[in-house]
Amino acid sequence: MKYIITIILLASSFFTNAQVVDPNYQNLFDLFIMDDYQECYDKAVRMIEKDKHNHKPEPYIFCAKSTMKLAQHVDDFDEKIKLVKSSLKYGAKYVKYKNKLENRTDFDALYQEDIVDLKNTGLEMAVFYIRESNLSKSLYYTKKTCKLMEDKPSIQVLKGLAYLLNRNHREGINILNEGIAGLNSEKIENEMESELVVKYLKAYEKVARSMKKHDKFLVIQKDLKVVVYEDQFNDLMGIK
Repeated sequence: MKYIITIILLASSFFTNAQVVDPNYQNLFDLFIMDDYQECYDKAVRMIEKDKHNHKPEPYIFCAKSTMKLAQHVDDFDEKIKLVKSSLKYGAKYVKYKNKLENRTDFDALYQEDIVDLKNTGLEMAVFYIRESNLSKSLYYTKKTCKLMEDKPSIQVLKGLAYLLNRNHREGINILNEGIAGLNSEKIENEMESELVVKYLKAYEKVARSMKKHDKFLVIQKDLKVVVYEDQFNDLMGIK
């Protein structure tokens, strides 16, 4: 298990040749680009602790990037997982504060690849745990990952399913339907997202039965079958 997680983490990388949006954070970029990830992280955290910086997005993205790099270089399994969780947390904070700014597209130009890589790392962890039949841990990583790209339709689908699996039917259905509408019958292209959608759907069938909502499950199943690949859907749902 530890070996697999190590491979998953090493497969995720954060690269950037850009500078920064706010010159006040140039030193964070310099530390990161010189591979001084611990100092970059420590300095960013010290900044976040000050009122002047704690609502600015860039210290958080450098915390996220640095902790992910640190995770790739530690051998202790528990410490590695702790760093990945921190990275997802800081990434979500970055997105939260970035989205409040008028010039958020400037940040997207520099850091969107980092957010995509971070999202993929979170999904890799979610897929790993669902394949290990650990639904609760899989949902943990999915919910953390959803905070990075809440407007993406396929992510909304995953978020909606996570709510449904937590028995929050009303909100889950609303989020799920919004995601399905955003997809507009187009296939979910990301294989990890698609796999999670189908496996969460399968897990939800039992929940729906217990809540006497199996008719709702059948409607959701019909809607989601259109947006995932048919062979994958039939295989994971056990349809021959």
